[in-house]
Amino acid sequence: MQTNYFWNTWPKEGRNLYLLFLGGLLLSILWMCYHYFAGIHSFLDWNILAEVDKTGILVDVFKIGPFNLTQNVESTYFLQKYAGTAPLISSTDYYIFLAIISICASVLIALISAFKKFWYFIGVALFTFFLVSLKLELLLLFDSNDKIGLITAILLYLPLSYLFNQFWTQTSLIKRIGAFLIITGALALFFYLSAATPKPFFYLATSLNSAATVLSLVFIFTVAHEIVAGFAFLLFGSGTTTTKNGTVHFLIISIIYLTNVVFAYLHEANLVDWNIFYLDVYLLLTVSAILGIWGFRHRENQYDFALKFAPTGALLYLTFGIICFTTIAHFYNIGNDAGLEIFRDFILYAHMGFGFIFVLYTLANFAGLLKSKLAIYKVIYKPTNMPYFTFRFAGLIVVIAFVLKANWKVPVFQNSASNYNSVADYHHSNGENLLAERYYLEASEYALFNHKSNYSIAIINDRMNNEERAIIRYKEAIKKYPSPQAYINLSILFNKQNRFFDALFTLRDGQKKFPQSTEIQNALGLQYGKTNVIDSAIYFLDKAATNNPKKGSAASNILALIASNNLSIDVDSVLKEYAVEANPVSLNNTLVLSNKNRKIKELAYNFSDSALSTIDISILSNKAINRLFSADSFNTKELKAYAEYERNYVAREGLDYLYCLHQYKNKQVHTAFRKLNWMASTREKIAAKYFDDLGLWALEQEAPEVAAQYFQWSLDRNYEEAKFHLAIALSEMQHENAALAWQDLSVNGPTDLRSISEKMYALMSSKLDENASDYDKTLYARYRLSYSDTSEFKQLIKSIKDPNYRASAVLTMCEKLWDRELIESTINVYSLIENIAITDKQLFENIQFFELNMLAYQGQIRDLASKINQGVEFGPERFLEKALYTGLIAFSSGDSIMAKKQFDILGDRNPFYEESVISSAEFMNLTDKFEAYNMLLNATEINPNSIKLLIAYIYQCGRIEQETYAKSGLEKIKTMVSDSEYTKIKSTYDKILEEASNAW
Repeated sequence: MQTNYFWNTWPKEGRNLYLLFLGGLLLSILWMCYHYFAGIHSFLDWNILAEVDKTGILVDVFKIGPFNLTQNVESTYFLQKYAGTAPLISSTDYYIFLAIISICASVLIALISAFKKFWYFIGVALFTFFLVSLKLELLLLFDSNDKIGLITAILLYLPLSYLFNQFWTQTSLIKRIGAFLIITGALALFFYLSAATPKPFFYLATSLNSAATVLSLVFIFTVAHEIVAGFAFLLFGSGTTTTKNGTVHFLIISIIYLTNVVFAYLHEANLVDWNIFYLDVYLLLTVSAILGIWGFRHRENQYDFALKFAPTGALLYLTFGIICFTTIAHFYNIGNDAGLEIFRDFILYAHMGFGFIFVLYTLANFAGLLKSKLAIYKVIYKPTNMPYFTFRFAGLIVVIAFVLKANWKVPVFQNSASNYNSVADYHHSNGENLLAERYYLEASEYALFNHKSNYSIAIINDRMNNEERAIIRYKEAIKKYPSPQAYINLSILFNKQNRFFDALFTLRDGQKKFPQSTEIQNALGLQYGKTNVIDSAIYFLDKAATNNPKKGSAASNILALIASNNLSIDVDSVLKEYAVEANPVSLNNTLVLSNKNRKIKELAYNFSDSALSTIDISILSNKAINRLFSADSFNTKELKAYAEYERNYVAREGLDYLYCLHQYKNKQVHTAFRKLNWMASTREKIAAKYFDDLGLWALEQEAPEVAAQYFQWSLDRNYEEAKFHLAIALSEMQHENAALAWQDLSVNGPTDLRSISEKMYALMSSKLDENASDYDKTLYARYRLSYSDTSEFKQLIKSIKDPNYRASAVLTMCEKLWDRELIESTINVYSLIENIAITDKQLFENIQFFELNMLAYQGQIRDLASKINQGVEFGPERFLEKALYTGLIAFSSGDSIMAKKQFDILGDRNPFYEESVISSAEFMNLTDKFEAYNMLLNATEINPNSIKLLIAYIYQCGRIEQETYAKSGLEKIKTMVSDSEYTKIKSTYDKILEEASNAW
């Protein structure tokens, strides 16, 4: 055990120094392992891009005659995709590399100063070559390209090393190392203060590649046989061995090992690709380096002519090891695959060459000892037949043979490419993209298909919108040492050029190369999502979500795809599986999917600021849409406040629109109409959609004349959907152009509307067929018979056998008469409903509330209360009716406080519910006639074609003696009613005006 921890027998100073450097070697190995396992993630990362898209959400459905009309809003969802970042170039990485190599160089010159004379001069000469390789003149010290830096370094390092070697020979290694570290620090300060080159240390670090690589190769050659030597120790290292057939065992284990190394080489050279385990090259190096800690001590007799092992030789070994592993870690850290390829090739060359020759060396020198079963490990570096130098020289020849076989120019060119890549990084970090591209191009010429150069060039060209050149370079980048980032970025460029299949095949190739890449799986899912192959899209997105659920991007994409493709699926199970509420995008897409299926979803999300981000705006909007499906009202004050905040200008229009939808849902019809009408009039870009929505609202409120005007304005702005809606409105008005509108739709309209358009055209332009169905008769009564055709109507309904169709036709005629203020005729027709066995629940409810309205409008409050007490139910949609009836009953019974409360709720809240507006105005007349006038004026502005409202307005003008306004109203009403009706209205007005005048 003491032999294994040989440093414990050393003096304290040497022991501590050795342990320090041994720790440094282990740390450098760990640093290499970290970046090795991090792989491309050391220098490439992912940008998450949110592709914004919209899908239609059905927010309202209502029935007008035979038509089910819908109102849709656009809901924003996000598809999250990944894009590879530009290579992460950190000057800190280069500074760390420079600092470690500089410290190691200081240690090396200190150790060289302890060499024996001849070898000292050899060491000094090599150190001088090292200084020359740094090209210190490129630092432009004092704005000069003279070799000031090189001369200064030589004058500082070499004389002191000579003094230590020749005169101060007793100086300890710690003091020597300390002295040279001080010189290195002084040189660094000198360079920093005098260099004209920007970031001089960064640039100096780029000059270290070649020297660090050469020193690393020396270390690799030094340890390449250690694993084979380790086999000898395992078999014969414990003194006298009991192992039988030692030679056979040694040969078998060595042959197995070397065969695996050969397979690793063949695989590395792309000569075989068998589905077997291949030795990792860096594992070979790491094991060899660790074994070499003891192996280098055992071969002291082979180099003691130049230096002693303890502690000079030991520190020399560790220093070379630190340089080697640090260089590999640095190349991994910056993605310099050209430099790494040198290491991969030479590790395999060296382990094959030196390993094979060492087997021959062992057999040549110790075959007899192997047969006699004696331990040979302690004398393995004391050859008797084949000199150790011969082993070294022969091993080197085999390595050279491998290099020549593979083309000796390759490692030379790879080293040049490695240098150019680092220089390009320097210029790229300085923002000198054109100069960086030039050096990356040089690197790509020296090392074809190296990933770093080609990927970096592709990134630069992509940013310059040179897509074709970027595509070429990405293709080069994935040929030899590909990355998921290169595959995905290439697919993104193909998609930009609408080359769908090129993008798809690229991603499929990437998925084969990186089967566990969730980013590629996500990209494949989105790519398939652009087609009708939704099952494949969900398959890959599900794999991505399962393999990396923390990211949440794939899961939120699944929600978005299901929502945008209207898939029939169990929404609750989907949300349970894929919703990630901690992820704002996932939360947003959860709301979209819930909205698509009209499911109420309560999600907590706190906006961090009044100024909303893009995702905040989308979440707020989708929450607002979701609450449209709830019976409860939404806090429109919050919506309005965010919309009015000046920094939310971009979101204002969308939030204002949702505010209007909620006002309409909350029965604030007057506010909704005014706001949306103003938006349509001031925002021309989206005006067509807004006018169409206003038309739909007017149709739902049974005001087809108002609706037709809005639809026409929408159609004038080329909103094609308004053409169908306008035809319906014209039909509801029984306008003479209705038939022409349906004829146009039957020829030029959307395919899915042509059948119904042809039927409606036939209905509006032809006489009723004697064999018409009950349904067709009901439509004929609705669209062809006016309020004045009561006789024909009574004959028609006698032929309608279906009770529901008959009752529906009667209700429609009653509504026509009621709108004309023909109360007696309405009551007369309404009596036809008596004894009809109605089975349609909704129709029965509509008839029931129509009767309640008639009673309320005629002031028959007792009958109204009696009817309500018979079990009439008021759902949330009958909120205003309930308030009206409650107010009327309360006022009739003398409860003015309750009445005022109800009429304050009503006011002019819904101008299309004329009975509520008129009743509220009549109540207001008791205290403020002018406020009652304003209430009616506001209502007639929104619903200008209502005969009831206009008559009430004219009468109110009389009460406040506004004869000019009344005259204008009388002129308008004269065009809307018969002469006899007008005479009656005028007479009533004159009477009201006279009473108002006499009241003074």
